[in-house]
Amino acid sequence: VLRRRVFNTIMLYANQRRLAVIVNEQIYQKEKVNNLMISILSHIVEFRNEESGLHVMHIQTMTEILLKSLMRKTDRYKLDRETINLISNASTLHDVGKICIPSEILNKPGRFTDEEFAIMKGHSQMGADMMKGVPFQDEPLVKYAYEICRWHHERYDGRGYPDGLKGEDIPISAQVVSLADVYAALPRARVYKPPPSHEKALSMILNGECGVFQPLLLECLVESSDIIQQEMAVDTVVRSDQRAAENTAVEVAQYEELST
Repeated sequence: VLRRRVFNTIMLYANQRRLAVIVNEQIYQKEKVNNLMISILSHIVEFRNEESGLHVMHIQTMTEILLKSLMRKTDRYKLDRETINLISNASTLHDVGKICIPSEILNKPGRFTDEEFAIMKGHSQMGADMMKGVPFQDEPLVKYAYEICRWHHERYDGRGYPDGLKGEDIPISAQVVSLADVYAALPRARVYKPPPSHEKALSMILNGECGVFQPLLLECLVESSDIIQQEMAVDTVVRSDQRAAENTAVEVAQYEELST
């Protein structure tokens, strides 16, 4: 009886390890495919804007960093790893409405006229309308994508667009992507402005030169400054693969905890 029990215990453990390996591979492949699709989407959205897909990928990375920092600071927004992953993925769609903007305005090298800027601002509403038309409206990813598309240019003091939302009326998903978008856009060189350094970009945001943001998010930005700078400097494709591996490790650890 003792021998049989020992044998059964060993076989049960071996089966659990085998299942863990299978789950590990499945989760990793899922993360890898997700990152690949996001990368493709990034390049599609940015291709018409005559830029690389790095901007979208950087926003995704920075959104994840800020949300993790925010989760450690407060439980006000009911953030968890799954929610952070959904919002980060949805952030890649923030500028999808630009597909509808005329190319002569979208790729104008100089500053916009008032009329051109009014047309450009329409991309928020257009992106939100696109999200309204997709299937599976009950899915959280679609909900976050809609929030981000429509409200990522709102500002905490109510001076943003398209709806002039103020304070906590702006969904946290849009607030975080708004901050990430501003930071990621600043270092990009333009014909009419040289790119600022990381320190200068940080200073411009904190001094209110780029609009008003939630104070708690600005704290997260400052506290995560070093890791943000590091992440923006590494190769995005390599980092995406690393992130897939990290997410796999977390999910496998959770699986193993449940199976013991």
